[in-house]
Amino acid sequence: MRERRQFPRYIYGSESKVAELASGLQHVVTVEVIGTRGCLTKGGTLPPVGQKCELQLDWHGREIRLPAEVAWKNKDGRAGLKFVTIPDDEMKLLRGLCGSLQLLPLVPTPQEPRPEQ
Repeated sequence: MRERRQFPRYIYGSESKVAELASGLQHVVTVEVIGTRGCLTKGGTLPPVGQKCELQLDWHGREIRLPAEVAWKNKDGRAGLKFVTIPDDEMKLLRGLCGSLQLLPLVPTPQEPRPEQ
């Protein structure tokens, strides 16, 4: 099986908002994983696949606003957002955010052995 990851992804796990550009509605989601080209969200009622939106993150007292498109959704409430043309100032903030996070391993990490009782 070919690995689809083309860029580093980072464990985030923080509440954020996704704004629909057409209606202005905002949905609260948890961004579980993020990178400079997209993110994985959980929860919230997101727009249909292919629709443009904006991911709004708070980081160190600054709001990061990332233009995005809903790339995929599943029935478990998870969705992938693909970032589209990101302004340079927002990209700088996003890179700073990613640089402060833990890299998501490419393979699952083994579980810690349980202490014997």
